[in-house]
Amino acid sequence: MPLSPPAVPDPPVVPRKARVLLVEDDASARRTLRDHLESAGWEVAEADSVRATARFDGSHVDALITDSTLPDGDGLALLERFRSMPQLVLTRTSELGVLALERGADHFLTKPVAPPAVDALLRWMLAQARDRKRALAGARGTAMDPFSYFISPPSITSSVR
Repeated sequence: MPLSPPAVPDPPVVPRKARVLLVEDDASARRTLRDHLESAGWEVAEADSVRATARFDGSHVDALITDSTLPDGDGLALLERFRSMPQLVLTRTSELGVLALERGADHFLTKPVAPPAVDALLRWMLAQARDRKRALAGARGTAMDPFSYFISPPSITSSVR
């Protein structure tokens, strides 16, 4: 039986703050949420409209928080553009929140939101995204992944994304 090569350790992780894009047209709400998230260790990039998000791309942002309705358009339209990252939608009503989920958002909160709840939910969403990536990376090259049902069941995948 041939010997296996020694395991190569993962490269060290360079710690950095996770960056969230906060899209909210209400300056007071945006400031309150930004201040709380920054004090909790997040790096926060801000935009007050759909148009103002043009300077951001998905490669420099780890998560999206967007208001469902913005002065220059539908905040839900941003979900498709930032699809590769966890997305949290802030809405006036639960009906708008359900619509956000149907359009691909990961979660929604109805306003007014408690900043600690946003922080906790963002941490959970990023941990879930990280765990999914690790699970999928471990499943590559295998004929059958016994955990695939738990990662992306067809009934959920087809209706959410």
